[in-house]
Formats: sequence, structure tokens, C-alpha cells
Amino acid sequence: MDDRTRVISISFVEFVTGYRNDLKRIGELCRDRDIIFVVDAIQGMGALEIDVKECNVDILSSDAHKWLLGPEGVACFYCSRERLDDIENVNVGWMSVIDESDYLNYDLTQKPNARRFEEGSYNMLGIHALHAAVRMLTEIGISNIERRILSLTDMLAQGLREKGYRIISPMGEGERSGILTFCSDRFSSGELVKMLFESGVVTAHRSGYVRVSPHFYNSEDEIRKLLDLLPDHPVRHK
Repeated sequence: MDDRTRVISISFVEFVTGYRNDLKRIGELCRDRDIIFVVDAIQGMGALEIDVKECNVDILSSDAHKWLLGPEGVACFYCSRERLDDIENVNVGWMSVIDESDYLNYDLTQKPNARRFEEGSYNMLGIHALHAAVRMLTEIGISNIERRILSLTDMLAQGLREKGYRIISPMGEGERSGILTFCSDRFSSGELVKMLFESGVVTAHRSGYVRVSPHFYNSEDEIRKLLDLLPDHPVRHK
């Protein structure tokens, strides 16, 4: 970041390690330097609390199909009113402009709000599905969901350490998310992911590690099942 920096674009949560970036601190730096702050929230939205106003986020986007529990093909997008005129929208469609139903009017004046970034017809089925998912999540409460997820990842991390696995994800206060990544010095991550999948436990192989992402609906019994399936891996003392 220097005097030439115009935009900072960052992930809310890193997709491999699960590191949760300090959006509030980064947002303050961007605000003080008049830098546009853009956040990709797909790895945390729906699992962790986030406040675009408190964090001084100018633009935020998130697909619906991960923690938000929605379908693919629909997403959430936010742009602060203060930044609308600072961003040139080069993908203008019929839904981007005023009087969008006046089809023979070729005035391309864009709408005065974030709807100018909507280019074409809506994915109505996807929108209704996402609405149902968001309604459920908000009824449960994102703060409750976050506590539940972190409790499950705590349990998983403790069990992994006891079995001799190495935790890759940061476990510090404010750094954790719903993603817990680990590896073994004895077994390949690809083999572990395959073995777990064949036993009914879905994980992901990311950058040479095993990534686990429990949501609020997962149970302690399912965490125990995952741990029981993993082969013992005694810690090597130096």
C-alpha cells in the first residue's frame, strides 16, 4: 500500500487456511487513505458476522452456494452509495439503466443505485432459494451460527492434535473461521480425502492439505466419526 494504491481487494476468509482477515483494521486504513475497499466474502458470509459499515467496506460480493446454503447461479453484491460514482460500470445491460422497460429508448443513463450493476434478467428460482436460505440463517442468528461452527472446529482441532496431525489453520483469537485445514507427515492429504469420502465424510483437498468446513447443522457425532476414521499418527518427538 502506497500513494499510488487505488483499490485493496481481499478475501474475508482465505480459502486454503481459513485465515480470517481483519476487515475492520484494513477498512480503517483504506478509509484514511481514500482507497476503495473490496471484499470477496464467499468463504465466510453465512458463517461469520460481518458489518460492511463498521468495517468501511465499499464493495462486497459473495456467491450463494457455500455458507449461505443457496444455489449456484445467484449471488449477493453490495456497493456503498459513497462509491457508486467512483466506479465505471463497463458491462451495461438493459437492467442497468433507467426506464429499462422502454425498449426503444437508447438513453444509457445508469440507475442511481447499486442496481446499475445488474446487467440482465434475474435468476428468479435462484433468488427465491437464496431468500429462503437467508431467512433461515437470520432466524437462527449469525452470531449463534458462528459460535456453533467455532465450537465444532475447536473439537476437531483438539482431536486432530491428539492423533498427531498438524493444524495448518490459524487458531488465534479473531483469526479463525469455519475452515479448518490440516495435514499429516505420514499420509498424503489426497489419500485421506479419498478415504474419508468413501466412508461418507466430505472434505476437500486444497494445496496439499485436507480442508474441513463444518456448518451449524453438523453434529459432534459427525466430528467424532471423522476423527475415528483417520488413522493414528503418533507425534514424532525430536
